[in-house]
Amino acid sequence: MEDNNIKKSNLFGFGIVMYGFVDLLFRHPKDFFILLVHIWSDYIYKEYKSVHSARYVDAELESRIIAQSRALNSYLSFIPFLIGSLGFLKWQFGNEIRSDICLFMRDIKDLFSDAGFVFENAPTRIQFRQSPGVGLKLLHFFDRPRNCFPSLHVILAAYSYLKTKELINKYSSDQLNHVQANMFLRQWSLSIVESCLLTKQHGLRDIAGGLAVVAARFPQFDRRDVQEMIGLLFLDNLGVFSDNTVSLVRVEVISVYDQIMNAINDDPKKDYRSALVNYVRSI
Repeated sequence: MEDNNIKKSNLFGFGIVMYGFVDLLFRHPKDFFILLVHIWSDYIYKEYKSVHSARYVDAELESRIIAQSRALNSYLSFIPFLIGSLGFLKWQFGNEIRSDICLFMRDIKDLFSDAGFVFENAPTRIQFRQSPGVGLKLLHFFDRPRNCFPSLHVILAAYSYLKTKELINKYSSDQLNHVQANMFLRQWSLSIVESCLLTKQHGLRDIAGGLAVVAARFPQFDRRDVQEMIGLLFLDNLGVFSDNTVSLVRVEVISVYDQIMNAINDDPKKDYRSALVNYVRSI
């Protein structure tokens, strides 16, 4: 039965996204400003600065994943997904959740810093990109195939989904009332992760690296959460792949994820950022 308080039409719709944006702007201006600074310094600046060399992160399996322009909308929706998640939480739970929203924003800032450290010390690029359609050609022209590993899209989508689900479970007095929200969140986050591959903005290793960053920084999100997400990838897109490509994609992502997490766990200091850098250098 559909919950009366949460209709599909207003789940993360334009109103909720704008609500989240206004709340960030006026209730959390300092955190919002600091985040913008990190977006510039840890992502945009490093994306366009010149480097002497960069590692290619393409895996052999990439050739079996065909670029699809229809995935562009999902790829570009990660900012509305992030802001909409915050707006939904504030809309549902009011000022009671304000301190957790502050922590949410600080976590996002720290995740940008983590990715920026890898970008700085182990720059990467995608070697082969297909650009069918005007949309993908424009995306590939303006968004350089640099600093692909780990994927910030995957980091933000996975963290936002898992953290929002955690906070819903923490604050909701009736879990059944939020089942639809959890399902919607999961499907949207998965579509963003899938779009990273289908737009040829990222490769399989980038996906695994993004999931490893989230799991390493936030131990409450363990391998079961990651394995669930990976196991659901392309569930609605089986028809667009040939043979057993989807199964191979899932196996490859979880295999690389395990490699990275094992390297992190073997490090006496548990320095996951350096482990990610060393992984890139080993490719």
